[in-house]
Amino acid sequence: MKIIEAKAGILPLWEDFNKKSRYSSFLQSFAWGDFQKTEKIDNFRLALEETRLKGGFDAKAHLVGIAQIFKHPLPLGKSYLYIPHGPIIDEKIDEEEALNLWFEKIKEIAKNEKSIFLLAEPKQNLDQIQILKKSSKHIQAETTLILDLSRTKAEILGQMKSKTRYNIGLAKRKGVRIHLSKNLDDISIFIDLAKETSKRDEFRLHPSSYYRQMFKNLSDKEMIELLLARYKKKWIAAILIVYYGDMATYLHGASDYEHRYLMAPNLLQWVAIRRAKKRGCKKYDFWGVTKSSDPDHHWAGFSRFKFSFAPNTSATEYPGPYEYIFSPISTLGYKTIQRILGRR
Repeated sequence: MKIIEAKAGILPLWEDFNKKSRYSSFLQSFAWGDFQKTEKIDNFRLALEETRLKGGFDAKAHLVGIAQIFKHPLPLGKSYLYIPHGPIIDEKIDEEEALNLWFEKIKEIAKNEKSIFLLAEPKQNLDQIQILKKSSKHIQAETTLILDLSRTKAEILGQMKSKTRYNIGLAKRKGVRIHLSKNLDDISIFIDLAKETSKRDEFRLHPSSYYRQMFKNLSDKEMIELLLARYKKKWIAAILIVYYGDMATYLHGASDYEHRYLMAPNLLQWVAIRRAKKRGCKKYDFWGVTKSSDPDHHWAGFSRFKFSFAPNTSATEYPGPYEYIFSPISTLGYKTIQRILGRR
């Protein structure tokens, strides 16, 4: 095995490996990496290549691992490296050997980029890898809810909570209409609704340019759809769905408060689930829930909403995060500041 820097020419092999892995993630796709570059987040793509031997001669090289590594800037010219939902490693190979090979190159990158630590949040359990240690810092949700789309639409609808089915019907009866938009200008509808939602629910949004550029980049690859709910002449809710491999992901949602009685978000989700099935997806990821029973948990409200679509489905828990520290003193200083600021 050897590590290679994945250039544009390897894109088909990279995407094929990613999509076929049971740990597949759009966060490890070239398209997501290209989008992040527009946000001034550099990335390094390192693939693990294995050569199949036939008759003593090199026959055909193929990928057995991928890691798209993002560089996030820190004060004083420092940075940290981040691997979202990765690395992804073929389960047939020695994971520890693979990580050791990767780290020979990652250490070079860290030195050149003045990176003080690496944070990795794989879907794959890497607890047995000695080089990685568990971390308390996480960026992606540690728990999510994934709906099985292999069942019929009637079966999917039937297993929902009765109140959720009622709300879907209510939205239809009240005249809520769902529109699929591929018009880049319509992302402004989502942004306006998201601003209202963030004020109401007290969470931070990305800059408007982030959503515009994400929609543009992923639309070019047919990886994203914008679904809008309209009542009479007013847009009242919107969601962004990302498609990658056999997974549809509910990435972002927003709604207005005035028309909450119309239950538009329920209908939006049902339409999104049906569209995902139509596109051949096998799974629908609701993208982050809490299993906490605490009603005051800051994720309690939207977690209840998501679980209402799959109340008998267990949450999926990811094993990470993991870290590797390149500069202990600088990392200690960074973590101390984060604790003072109340960030994880």
